[in-house]
Amino acid sequence: MGGLALGIGMMVDSSIVILENIFKKRQEGLPLKEAAIEGGAELVGAVVASTLTTAVVFIPIVFVEGIAAQIFRPLALAPKGIVNKLLEAFKKVYGKVLKWALKFRKTVILIVMACFVGSFALLGSVGVEFMPESDAGQIGITAEIQSGSQLEETEEVVKEINERLAQFEDIIRVSYVSIGGSSNGVSAGTTNTATYMVELVSSSERDITTKEFIAQVTDLVGDIPGAEITVADQSS
Repeated sequence: MGGLALGIGMMVDSSIVILENIFKKRQEGLPLKEAAIEGGAELVGAVVASTLTTAVVFIPIVFVEGIAAQIFRPLALAPKGIVNKLLEAFKKVYGKVLKWALKFRKTVILIVMACFVGSFALLGSVGVEFMPESDAGQIGITAEIQSGSQLEETEEVVKEINERLAQFEDIIRVSYVSIGGSSNGVSAGTTNTATYMVELVSSSERDITTKEFIAQVTDLVGDIPGAEITVADQSS
């Protein structure tokens, strides 16, 4: 939706600029049709250049990976789609629709008002969220055993976790563990805490989501004796 809003915003901005130039031509005394043709023709190059510069800025985002790709890639693809496809499809019917709308102005206004008022009835059934749930595949696992335990005891817990995670080796891209410290890396020197960082393969290469993986791993390692283990999504 963000990408679509960006593309439509670019189209509206360009339309406003052209309409202002057409209005200027009308004030100079040109007939409506000639004012529209000349006013639009004068700004074709500037509008196309402005649109292309915006599209070019977003091209590198297409190659970004991870959570940034999930958030910003639609913004990069939408302007390209708007310029190359949507405008081509709409321009075939836009003229006919515009003529009909201008001919039946009152009907159009009533329809728009009815749709606007009716949209409030959908507020209760349409979900909203500030940030869409990501599936970046970055998970943190923290295993903590009794304070004062020896390093060997923590290593035994780590070994057990490794054995249980082995069944997911086909979807785990990178996994490393550190003993000592906390999951946020602030404290250090403790031997009773082990911290894992796990990165899964891309969502297109696995059959389960990050959320499902976390649930399965939580159930899988939850019964390891003598350890309190938490599994959390690190991509949010």
